[in-house]
Amino acid sequence: MSIEKNFDIPFISDLALREKQIQQNYRPIIAVHKWFARRPGTLFRGLILSEFSDKPLREAFYSSNNLKGTAIADPFMGGGTPLIEANRVGCDVTGYDINPMACWIVSREIEHLDLGKYRKSAENLTRGLETQIGTFYRTQCLECGSSEAHVKYFLWVKKQPCRHCGHEFDLFPGYLLAENRRHTENVFICAACGDLNGVKVTGKPSGPREYRA
Repeated sequence: MSIEKNFDIPFISDLALREKQIQQNYRPIIAVHKWFARRPGTLFRGLILSEFSDKPLREAFYSSNNLKGTAIADPFMGGGTPLIEANRVGCDVTGYDINPMACWIVSREIEHLDLGKYRKSAENLTRGLETQIGTFYRTQCLECGSSEAHVKYFLWVKKQPCRHCGHEFDLFPGYLLAENRRHTENVFICAACGDLNGVKVTGKPSGPREYRA
């Protein structure tokens, strides 16, 4: 009955919401491979510590924990989030899945990593990519004018010339790049100059209206 008594729903809900907004920052290990509908690691850490830790959850959550000897099994492990969190607090973990891809992903997420070899391989890969395609990811800095600034993002759009005047138009529904569900503001691209603009908009932003002369 430990989970029923010790699990702190408001505490975990707040942390889980923050994690899901930028999950790859809170749990970078999930970048090993895409797995759809991943549940927040915060939730499973909270569940495990509520059941097996002697401390109050708010204290145990931010503490170093060693639950060695505690066995956790997940017969439908998928992307492995419960096993990852159990492994982090020292549990002995066993996972199963009918999907061989799930088994491969979780094995790579949990197995020992030689950091020296990893860094060397990453540096070799980075150098090779820089040599082959690095020039395609440079732009001019708006602050200092350098032409060696690294590109942060691309927005690819198709264009279509007007059959009457020949002017090219962007063929996409609007200039909304990111909604405020995961950002503090809606982010729009200026149709004239391409600058990014953060805008606080109430309601759902709409695309440009059709204009006919």
